[in-house]
Amino acid sequence: MPVVNWIGNRENPDQAWLAGGIQLISDSSNPNSRLDHIAIVTEDLEKAVYEAMIRGGKKFHKGSNWIELPDGLVIELIQQAGCEVNDFLNVKVSYVP
Repeated sequence: MPVVNWIGNRENPDQAWLAGGIQLISDSSNPNSRLDHIAIVTEDLEKAVYEAMIRGGKKFHKGSNWIELPDGLVIELIQQAGCEVNDFLNVKVSYVP
């Protein structure tokens, strides 16, 4: 996946966004490293937030589109700007190594 944006040095960024919505964050305060959160692009932000909440999600302090799931995983739900979700669903993927 190509890097579409970054913070810090491009070769060793503090934060990087990959095509498709994946965001990677370096956490130097945690020597074991960890997942900060997962960003998910959705066709209907309001519905996605609602669905997460009725399944036990809780509002997270970063905003109304940030949800902490019952297992502690944090997701950031992002409203698509165009037809990105449909475009992504049409991508042909091969799992052959």
